[in-house]
Amino acid sequence: MLRPPRSGTHVQSEPGGLLPPRRRVVDVEVRRLRMLARQPQHAHQAAPAQGEHSAEILRETGFSDAEIATLSADGTIVGDVSTD
Repeated sequence: MLRPPRSGTHVQSEPGGLLPPRRRVVDVEVRRLRMLARQPQHAHQAAPAQGEHSAEILRETGFSDAEIATLSADGTIVGDVSTD
């Protein structure tokens, strides 16, 4: 096993070797901070309510309105299951 001072000069750590080039920790952290700074700081809309899209998704996957109504009556799904 190589000791830390020699590991950077080993043939496998050079370009074309087996190990990727070593990055400085500071460079990686600066990149992360820049990436976070570009992201929005707050959500633009609230999260959907529980079951808000259940009927819509079930329709898209092939369930009929009658089947969805049955699932709602049984309590299997929650939310608004009205037909659009």
